[in-house]
Amino acid sequence: MNDISLNIYGQDLSEGGKQPVLIPFLTDDPAGKITVVIIPGGGYNHISLEKEGEAIAGAFNAMQVNAFVLDYRVPARRADFLSDAVRAVQYVRFHSENFGISRNPLIVMGFSAGAHLALMEAQHWQEVHTGNDAAANESARPDGLILGYPVVTFTEPYAHRGSRSYFLGPEDADDPKLWEYYSAEKHITADFPPVFIWHCEGDDTVPVENSRMLRDALQQAGVDHRLITYPGGAHGIGLAPDDPVIKGWFPACVNWLRTQVSQGERF
Repeated sequence: MNDISLNIYGQDLSEGGKQPVLIPFLTDDPAGKITVVIIPGGGYNHISLEKEGEAIAGAFNAMQVNAFVLDYRVPARRADFLSDAVRAVQYVRFHSENFGISRNPLIVMGFSAGAHLALMEAQHWQEVHTGNDAAANESARPDGLILGYPVVTFTEPYAHRGSRSYFLGPEDADDPKLWEYYSAEKHITADFPPVFIWHCEGDDTVPVENSRMLRDALQQAGVDHRLITYPGGAHGIGLAPDDPVIKGWFPACVNWLRTQVSQGERF
């Protein structure tokens, strides 16, 4: 575990709860490497920091990819979720020279509800105001997305109702207009960044149809993407180190990243 944590706002926003921070995991030679901001899942009511954050970052470092893990505010209002995700991207870009990453391709990655937040960050970053400092003026558009067993839709019948409820809050949880607004598959446009997605067909928490709906929307919009689905499996398995087949998602993901970078025009 990395003991370093970075205050992305430069001020105390804990308000009796937790302070949102980034945990850096940089390679020995960060220059010229891809950088990934990782958003762990947890249904918007807790954070799977080790399995879907630190373990993933360590695996990326071993493949010479830089990583930052976002430990965002939970429980929180949806405006706080969005602000923390947007600010994380802005913070990494603003301080890129300090980190020695020289504005390399910056990818946002998420798992489960964290994948939903990654999608929301990519779709709504221009609507979010994160402060009055220079970092807040940085673009927060990611160069690509990596999504593990993502919560994609808030509409029935495939919505993960817990994530929807915690994201929208008790006053708005039953508002169908907001279900539509924060369903990622409803708002994919041709300028959306490239996406890598993986999901298990045996996931009985977030149905694999979430990923298939997103794939269909990306395909219709002409957005570069790759979806890998695995038979069996489950939800919340992170690197899936004990499954000889499903754990192949990670090297496939790294290969996809390297292909995107080598093609040049993708990022």
